[in-house]
Amino acid sequence: MQLQVKRAGDIEVDGKGCTEFGIANAACMLIKAIFHDQKLIWPCSTALNGEYGQKNVAAGVPCVIGKNGIEEILELKLTEEEQAKFAASCDILRGFLDRAGSL
Repeated sequence: MQLQVKRAGDIEVDGKGCTEFGIANAACMLIKAIFHDQKLIWPCSTALNGEYGQKNVAAGVPCVIGKNGIEEILELKLTEEEQAKFAASCDILRGFLDRAGSL
């Protein structure tokens, strides 16, 4: 599954020659979910405040999207390996933020 996620953008480019349409489609879906209070479950980057054991970092996680934007962060049950990889990813993101703040 992890390899499929990594390859998803390549598949889009191979099929259409670009990825802009995927980005625009996702933006339209999010806007519609907000305007129509759809309670759409969609992965979004959001600030984590204890979810998935992470704080002070923004990461892409499943969220409920409604009239108030991100209304709820859904916590999936992760295996120990998945949790460790997610934590490592968040540490990398925090490192970027720390370096950017010191520029």
